[in-house]
Amino acid sequence: MIPYITIPDLPILGPIGVHAFGVMVAAAVLAGIHLGKKYAPVFGETPEDVDSLSTWVLIGGFLGAHLVDRLFYFPGEVAKNPWTLIEIWDGLSSFGAGLGGAVGIVAWTIRRRKPFVAMGDLTASILPVSWGLGRVGCALVHDHLGIRTSASNPFAVAFPDGPRYDLGFLEMLFWGVLSLVFWRAWRKPHPRGTYIAWLLTAYMPVRFGLDFLRVDDARYAGLTPAQWLCMVIFVAGLAVSWRIATRGRAPAPPAAPSPTAGRVP
Repeated sequence: MIPYITIPDLPILGPIGVHAFGVMVAAAVLAGIHLGKKYAPVFGETPEDVDSLSTWVLIGGFLGAHLVDRLFYFPGEVAKNPWTLIEIWDGLSSFGAGLGGAVGIVAWTIRRRKPFVAMGDLTASILPVSWGLGRVGCALVHDHLGIRTSASNPFAVAFPDGPRYDLGFLEMLFWGVLSLVFWRAWRKPHPRGTYIAWLLTAYMPVRFGLDFLRVDDARYAGLTPAQWLCMVIFVAGLAVSWRIATRGRAPAPPAAPSPTAGRVP
């Protein structure tokens, strides 16, 4: 079985300390900004644009993560205490973070009067690295508890109460593989929207399936909120793919600005 690893907090001052999950989230944000600024010219954008966009994405991501968690996963708690909606530090949903970040990109492009597809494609192309680092944090703190499984299962984690799936660990593996796929894809140009289409059509089925392994989650007609959203977003990904296929390769981005440009996940 995969060992159950825990990393204790590093105390700084009283109850304040350095948490493994927080470190990995910070690493995910910094990696995303760095890669975005480095390869923005490939998508016709500037590093300054990425700096500006990052603020919108982070704000939208954190708001979305909290609101989706409260409204869809814990509606009963909100009904009892509506103030939990503004307690942004209490309860986060990774799926909500993705949706909120996407809203932030849309809002930024509208405000700046820029096309969404170029910046959205840039963001999608580097998201596997950032999201993967975030899932490393999830795997370290084991905050996505899965159902029980047998000790002979190669993906079983030796939880204190017996072998279980660790969904953070499973997603970490998926994002690692997708990062390699995207890294290979960067070796040649692709039509605008390609990374958006690939990201949506690759992740949604995986997330849909993994949610059947979750425990103690809100369910609507037998499915989690994320699973319902997965179906909608997957159809959107297919629509983007169809549009790219019917328009051909005319909107392909320019070649990478340097020989190292192919080294992007």
